[in-house]
Amino acid sequence: MPTAADSSISQGTRKSNEGDERTMDGLVKRVQQGGLVPKNSTVILGLSGGPDSLTLLHILKELESPENLNIVPVHVNHQLRENADSEERHAAEICREWNLPCRVRRIDCRSIARAQKCSVEEAGRTARYRIFDEVAEELLQEGVPKERIRIALAHNADDQCETLLQRIVRGTGIRGLAGIPSTRRDEKGYAIVRPLLSTPRKEIEDYAAEHALRPNYDESNDSVEYTRNRIRRELIPYLEKYFNPGVKEALQSLAEIAGPEENYMEEQARTARAALQRETPQDERILDANGLRVLHSAIIRRVVAQVIRECSGDENLRYTIVENVLNILKSENPSASVNLPGGWRAERRYEELVFRKVAPDDEHAMEGRHHLRVQVLKKDSAAFEDVRNAQKEIVPCAVLDYDKLCREYPEPEKKLMLRTRKAGDRIGIAGGKHKKIQDYMVDRKIPKEYRDWLEMIAIGREILWILPNSGIPNEVEQKKGRISQKYQIEEGSKAFLFLEITDCL
Repeated sequence: MPTAADSSISQGTRKSNEGDERTMDGLVKRVQQGGLVPKNSTVILGLSGGPDSLTLLHILKELESPENLNIVPVHVNHQLRENADSEERHAAEICREWNLPCRVRRIDCRSIARAQKCSVEEAGRTARYRIFDEVAEELLQEGVPKERIRIALAHNADDQCETLLQRIVRGTGIRGLAGIPSTRRDEKGYAIVRPLLSTPRKEIEDYAAEHALRPNYDESNDSVEYTRNRIRRELIPYLEKYFNPGVKEALQSLAEIAGPEENYMEEQARTARAALQRETPQDERILDANGLRVLHSAIIRRVVAQVIRECSGDENLRYTIVENVLNILKSENPSASVNLPGGWRAERRYEELVFRKVAPDDEHAMEGRHHLRVQVLKKDSAAFEDVRNAQKEIVPCAVLDYDKLCREYPEPEKKLMLRTRKAGDRIGIAGGKHKKIQDYMVDRKIPKEYRDWLEMIAIGREILWILPNSGIPNEVEQKKGRISQKYQIEEGSKAFLFLEITDCL
């Protein structure tokens, strides 16, 4: 006996056969002819139960018989919202009505986010992809050929536009402008497909209403607390009203143009890299610096970015990270180096550009980065005027009151350490107070990937100077660093501790 859901499907089919190209038949044909879900595929569908995923499930169910599809819905309960359990039950109920074997997985997003030190959103995304891969591995063990497995996600054209705007606002390159890919291979080689990526959200919602699909409703989509929601509810309507009523279509076209160009450029970079990279151990990559320099600047940047992504596992590299490595390539210092995300380091070994794995507490990890000159000067010394002039310029040096330092640390010049941050570190601020280094980094909006690698001059847990680094958003501190205000010189200062970097990149 057919259920209500079965009735909805068969009724939709009858409508499409009568020639309704705007709803079911048109969208089903688009998915069928899109080539992302071939005949005889086993389709793992990420089923949240919302309008997008439920519509995709409905379409795949329509194609189940003519395309010989094996549909495997997977619902991930993130345990974040009060109604998460009822959404889980609803998704499972729909699958039972449609005679589909729903696989339910539960994850504790908040615990994962704390353990991985990332946002709850990122923790959920990572966990979902891991679960989809686990289900794919289960199917593989059950005898399904890997080439027939597809992981289908229900991102739509509006998601694409919101993603592009979010990336543009934050800063991106062509890789970011390519947007969400309609198909790609994940780390384990499984094909991820998005059959609805060119379909507007409005069409999907109309489809769901037409066929009484009863989707879950995520109330968090109404909140403008999240950046993506503000883009959806405020920025896009503003752009449509005052700049371009077809802004969504324009952004979709941009992604469709940028995607193939990104793929082509990446392939060119891989070819160039293969000719420049030397055989090395697993924890090291070596490129011919001379050969790299003669390439087009666009290819040089991509080669460097490919290596950093491969080493660090960071797919969302900031511009400044790649720029730091390019500065090494241009530097006149044959042993220049810079720290990278994931515990890696890039360095020049004369005419080689070397990427190697280092431990954050490696006492040799910063060798070759700086030559630090330390001088104790009296006010009436011949070098004092040079110090005063250097202090006024945007150059990598620090001048501290030597007498004040001596009251805290006898012979401070012998106790200086060049290192990265440690728990309990603090730096002097105005009013004779201290600020935790962690708080300073947050206040300065220093990206997380730089925080464990910022170099500083310390005595014990007291930081005297945070060295210049292009990862610091403040323009002056990028070039001069941050100096403790506790030991700043005054009109009556008589002796000075002068610290200077003589080979900073």
